[in-house]
Amino acid sequence: MLGRQLTVLAVVTVMQAQSAVAADNGLRGQFAFNWLTDPSKTKCARIGDQLLSLLNSPKFKCDLAPRTNTASGVTVAAVCSAANGKSEYMIFGTLAACENERQTQAANAD
Repeated sequence: MLGRQLTVLAVVTVMQAQSAVAADNGLRGQFAFNWLTDPSKTKCARIGDQLLSLLNSPKFKCDLAPRTNTASGVTVAAVCSAANGKSEYMIFGTLAACENERQTQAANAD
């Protein structure tokens, strides 16, 4: 009886841990744009289930360390880079910070 309870507890714990990694790595609800595309033709997007799933997939690697070396000077909360090098999402805590960076990059591209 005790062995069965421990097995159930272990399975539940593993399922919760995997779910927490995918759902709560701090990116959900933040704002991002792929800065390797033309910043004047893209928009900042709120990170929801679909984008979070992509960023948490093996196709991407995320650096969750904040950085201040952006074109606008605002702090980027994280950067997620595609393994194939074709996209890189800059992630910001607010829509205003994301839009500020996107618009600064668009203005610098002219």
